Amino acid sequence: YKRLEKEKKIEISTTPFYNPILPLLLDINAGKEAAPEIELPDVEVSFKEHGFLHVSKAVSFFEKTFGYKPYGFWPAEGSISEEAVKLFSKNGIKWAASDEDVLFNSLGEREKRHIYKIYRFSDTYLFFRDKTLSDLIGFTYSQWNPEKAAEDFIERLKDIYREFSFSPVVPVILDGENAWEFYEKNGYDFFENLYSMIENQDWIECITFSEAISKSESHQLNRIVAGSWIGGNFYTWIGHPEKNKGWEVLGKTKKDFDRAEEGKKKEALEYMLIAEGSDWFWWYGDDHYTPYADKFDMLFRANLQKVYQLIGLKPPKDIFVPIKKSFPSSFIRKPNYYVFPLLDGEDSHYFEWLNAGIVNLLFDASAMDTSSVHLKTLYYGYDENNLYFRLDGKIKELLNKNFYLLVDFLGKTENKIKVYIGKNKKIVSSCKNIDYACDSICEIKIPFSCLPFSDGKKIEVSFGIFEGEKQVERVPFYNFVLLDLSESFEDEWYV
Repeated sequence: YKRLEKEKKIEISTTPFYNPILPLLLDINAGKEAAPEIELPDVEVSFKEHGFLHVSKAVSFFEKTFGYKPYGFWPAEGSISEEAVKLFSKNGIKWAASDEDVLFNSLGEREKRHIYKIYRFSDTYLFFRDKTLSDLIGFTYSQWNPEKAAEDFIERLKDIYREFSFSPVVPVILDGENAWEFYEKNGYDFFENLYSMIENQDWIECITFSEAISKSESHQLNRIVAGSWIGGNFYTWIGHPEKNKGWEVLGKTKKDFDRAEEGKKKEALEYMLIAEGSDWFWWYGDDHYTPYADKFDMLFRANLQKVYQLIGLKPPKDIFVPIKKSFPSSFIRKPNYYVFPLLDGEDSHYFEWLNAGIVNLLFDASAMDTSSVHLKTLYYGYDENNLYFRLDGKIKELLNKNFYLLVDFLGKTENKIKVYIGKNKKIVSSCKNIDYACDSICEIKIPFSCLPFSDGKKIEVSFGIFEGEKQVERVPFYNFVLLDLSESFEDEWYV
């Protein structure tokens, strides 16, 4: 990185040290600027001086590593406020970046032309990312042919170039480490095509932020409405009861930390700063999913427990009580009667699956792009002897190719059923009397005798698409769906 920057090929930015949502540390009421209706936590203390530390520690670490102070900041999650930008200025930061939604909120109008200008607030230059172009690289182009993706990107740049009379500065900003793992060869072919095409255009110049400042005029920004690159607000980290509980426990710890003996604070301070990072709050609430949410919760509270241990005070009971309680549910509806579907691969008539349970198979996708996923919704039901599945999504894209569907059951033991979706109907299973049909939907019948039930008539299931030995997708992404097939409908009337 030192070599590449010396050669003027890259510019390195940094971030407040433990990735905190800096505007909220400097003033928790910043949460209301873009979302006046938000419910803020009951916090009695200020984290402001710790916000200063997150910035100064980042600058010091950067200088120690590279031998000079950083010019630019990408604040955690693109989060800025007026107070945050002033703090950057005090620390010698030349430029910072955020998202177009923050700019639109600050200007009071949503005009695309505004994001292609450089702004200035409190001696710091500000860039606001083009969300469309950035998200195409982050979430969409990984599914495209690399050359076609690069061509599409260049054409979109050309549209911007043609549209405006001034010379647009187009900021493209994304968390690269999230994107490249979804590309073939980690994005190598896409980059080769993209940069080759840029080199061959005489109307594009690929430059760093500092170079852009030196080549373009800047515009005074009179105010900043505090926000992030997710919706232009801070709902991802504050406002949900779980997120607010995290802030309140953090606030209690900070209050006790502040009154501790000075000699005991030095080591405890680091754990305090760690707990102020944004990632803990990301996993609270029901907007993001991970199977390890309880572990994040435990680690967050463990850092706070360590603070109390080091300052020699007894921690409050709150710190030992899990905060993470609510999880997004996969279930849209439970079955309300037996089903008797015709296995023809079509939604044949209105009543066929009317009484079935419905499961959202993408419930744990969190912020992941799911536009290319084939299996999206599961309908399930049963009669006295059989379990029935209906899988909806992009089924036709799988037909007559070398794909098979793997139905993976988990109970007392594991039982896997391979269903081939090609021209020749084929089932691979240790069980008999399984039947299926796939066309616009996939319908499968599995006798109860094939299922390794646990705890009565409960069974867990996931679905995978394979091409040969290669797994193309799995849903749910991190889980099994738990189905309870124990309810009997024999005594119920149905018309």
